[in-house]
Amino acid sequence: MLFRSDQVKTVELRKRNLKVVTGDAEELDFWRRMMAGNVELILLALPTHEDSLLAAKLLNQVGYTGIIGAVAKHEDERVALEAAGIHATFNYYSEVGKGFAAHVTQIVSDGEANRVAG
Repeated sequence: MLFRSDQVKTVELRKRNLKVVTGDAEELDFWRRMMAGNVELILLALPTHEDSLLAAKLLNQVGYTGIIGAVAKHEDERVALEAAGIHATFNYYSEVGKGFAAHVTQIVSDGEANRVAG
């Protein structure tokens, strides 16, 4: 299930037969409603580091005991998220760099680089 704070985007995604709920991860009531279900894993992909830290704090306040993952843009953010109780972090720039390098390496090893460049 997906959660969006933008009602227009929620409607668009529902038209594509996706299960989407409108809500704001920065509001305590949102997490209280979420805890009514059997939630075992929460992945935070929020716009700012501060939003992720606030969500972690709110999840702690509602007594969430499941696994929490979050995206960090920099190493210091990753460390802060883990200190705030996030179990798994994804360093966006580090992982994007690794993925990009693997992709280009595959293209070169497949001989596609000459075809693309030529």
